[in-house]
Amino acid sequence: MSIQHSTPTSPPPPPSGTDLRARALAAVAEKRAKREAQDAYYADQARRQRRGTLVDALLEYLGVAISPETLTGEQGEAVQIDGVHFGLDGWELVIFSPCADCGTLLSHTKVRDLVTVGEWLERGPGDFPVCPDCYWKREEAAAALDAKAQEPKPISVREAALRRAADASVEEALRACRRCPPFNSTHEGYAVLLEEVDELWDEVKGNNRTAAVAEAIQAAAMAIRFVAELDPEAQ
Repeated sequence: MSIQHSTPTSPPPPPSGTDLRARALAAVAEKRAKREAQDAYYADQARRQRRGTLVDALLEYLGVAISPETLTGEQGEAVQIDGVHFGLDGWELVIFSPCADCGTLLSHTKVRDLVTVGEWLERGPGDFPVCPDCYWKREEAAAALDAKAQEPKPISVREAALRRAADASVEEALRACRRCPPFNSTHEGYAVLLEEVDELWDEVKGNNRTAAVAEAIQAAAMAIRFVAELDPEAQ
């Protein structure tokens, strides 16, 4: 029995005159055009439905009859009547209030009857809502003012000198409190204070400014002790 071997053959060449690339791209374009037309159809149907909903709501709640052709907005679902902007939020009739800062219309008030509209018309400018962008601008401005208010205010040279003198006098009063018992009476306190004042006077008469300042701190410290240890409200 003999075995015959077949000789492999190459695939046949494509038919001449065919443009596969062009036909494939044309098919994609045709499919895309059909999808876009279908999307436009459904969008138009949805727009018509929302327009009808708005027209019916205005007639039901407010007794206002309008033509769908008068509606505006991206979805054809907004209308301005006597300066009041009406539209749909979801499928509910609402009044669009202007942002108190920039005037952007915001869905704000659900409409149920004429009373709702009347109450909205009685609102003042401060009663209108604020859009998110303006809200954060307000927050940032308030935070900046608060931060500025908390910044340490510059002090004058004289004020700085007064603070140093007060700090030095308090420190001296604390040192004296650690060494000596509290004053027993106003007479004792006055006597100690007078002693420091006399020493200050001696330095002043001697024209010794440095020593006079040191004695003035001592006198101020005794005056602080007098107030702190003898004030009836501090007892």
